[in-house]
Amino acid sequence: MRFRDIRIKTKFFLVFSLIIVITIAAALWQIKNLIEIGESAASVYKVRLLSMNYLLQADRDAYQSSIAISQALNLKSKGSGSSEDIDKYISAIDENYGQIGERFNKFMKLHLDSGGSKVGEFSQFSDNYLPMGKYTDDLKQLIKTGRTTEAYILYNGEYTKVFGETRDAMDKLTQITEAIAENEYNAIVSHNRSSILISITVVILTIVILLITGIISTLSFTSPIRSMLRFAE
Repeated sequence: MRFRDIRIKTKFFLVFSLIIVITIAAALWQIKNLIEIGESAASVYKVRLLSMNYLLQADRDAYQSSIAISQALNLKSKGSGSSEDIDKYISAIDENYGQIGERFNKFMKLHLDSGGSKVGEFSQFSDNYLPMGKYTDDLKQLIKTGRTTEAYILYNGEYTKVFGETRDAMDKLTQITEAIAENEYNAIVSHNRSSILISITVVILTIVILLITGIISTLSFTSPIRSMLRFAE
C-alpha cells in the first residue's frame, strides 16, 4: 500500500506520531546531555576548584612555616627579640606546619573520591612532609636553646631540601588538577555543542516532515478533484 492511498486522517496520524517520536527522542537525548553537563560543571567547581584551593593554601602554609623559622632564627641570632617574640614565631611554625597536612589530606580525599588516580606526587609529598616535620622540631629546639649556628646549617641544608620537594609535589599536583579541570570544561563545551546541533536537527527535520506532509496532503486533495473534473468534462 502506497502512502498516498492511505486515508487523510490516517496520514496525519502517522505524520504527527513520527514528529512526536522524534521530539521525545531528542528531548531524552537533551536531558542526558544536560545531566552530563551538570555533573561536569559540579565537578569543575566543587572538586577541581575546591581541591586546588586546598593545595594552594597548603603551599602557602608551607611557605609561611619556613618564613616563621627564618624570622625566629634571625631574631635569636641577633639577640634582638624577646622570648615572647620567639614564642610567637614558634607557635606560627607549628600552626602552619599542621595546616599543610590537614589541607593536603582534604585535597587528596577530593581528588581520589572523584576518580582521580594516586600519582607519584602523593608519595613524593608524604616522603618529604614527615622529615620536614622532624627537621622543623629540631630547628625549634635549636632556636630555643640558642644554638643558631647549627640551626642555620640545618635550615639551609636538609630542611630546605625536603621543604623544596614537598612544595614541588604540591606544584605538580596543582598542574595535574588544572589539566583535569580543563578536560572537564572541554567535555562541557562538547556536550553543549551536541545539544545545539540536536536542537537544530530536530527543528529542521520537523519542518521538512511538515512540508512533505503538506505537499502530499495537497496532492491527495487535488488529485481526486481533478479526476472528477476530467470525468465531468
